[in-house]
Amino acid sequence: MFIDGEPPEERSARIYREVQAYSAQLPQTSSMFDGAETAQQSYEKLLRDGVAPRLREIGLRGSGKLFHFDDGDKRGFVSFRSFRYNTKAIVEFSAEVSATYKPTGVCLWSSSLGWLLPELDYGYWVLPVEAETDELVEDLVGAVRDYGLVALAAAVDQYPPPPNQLWPRVFYRPAALSRRGFTFEEMFKRYPSTVEEAFAAADGPDLDKQQGAVDFLYHVAPRDPRFAPLVVALLGQVPSSHYRAKIARMLGFLGCDPEVALSALRSAVAEDEDLEVRICASYVARLIERQVAQAQADS
Repeated sequence: MFIDGEPPEERSARIYREVQAYSAQLPQTSSMFDGAETAQQSYEKLLRDGVAPRLREIGLRGSGKLFHFDDGDKRGFVSFRSFRYNTKAIVEFSAEVSATYKPTGVCLWSSSLGWLLPELDYGYWVLPVEAETDELVEDLVGAVRDYGLVALAAAVDQYPPPPNQLWPRVFYRPAALSRRGFTFEEMFKRYPSTVEEAFAAADGPDLDKQQGAVDFLYHVAPRDPRFAPLVVALLGQVPSSHYRAKIARMLGFLGCDPEVALSALRSAVAEDEDLEVRICASYVARLIERQVAQAQADS
């Protein structure tokens, strides 16, 4: 998405052109012959014959578009949702994870699976008509197994929070964080054009530009030695709980010193007032601990 040095207005135009080109390459309903299996039928078959058996192998129960596991009085869900604008020629769909408290049915936490993956985006999968699905099944099941279930385990462990807990990290919420959403043009004004501009903005007072700069750096310069220390510092400083949760997720994919990352994440789990931040920090700590254990086993 980001190219270092590209002006925001050119970036906006480029992304628009890329979306248009992508859309033009998608199969069209008019090109299908009569009696051909539709993409919706392929999608149902994908979940029934490909995904469902594999999810049951890793401990989930369910069928169709909804699967779950139980952990005491809490239940974790994995669900699939296709988009309303799908056609007979193509289906786009997302995967969601959520945790509930069984006695009351109250949802404790939920997330798009895409937000838990290295791309840190909403994320969706594409199934064109007549496409081979083996690789898609592997990708879906791997994402659920390696990321979704890890996050759900972190979520159920963080609930309920200790009664009468006084959290050391309580943040003042500036009014600017609750204003209306960005238009497409305004959104790109948040993002810098170069890595150096991004580091300057990330250390500046404008919260919108700071967050845009961190997003930019994550996509353009995640291995810059200055970036991981910046992310660690911001985890304890950013007023927006939504963005602290995103910063916590970033730490899982930067390849920084595991001890430094784990120390920051464990502090967030123990101290942050926001449940979403604590869940995300606990989730990423589990990812890093798994990576460390695997590296030790391989050595």
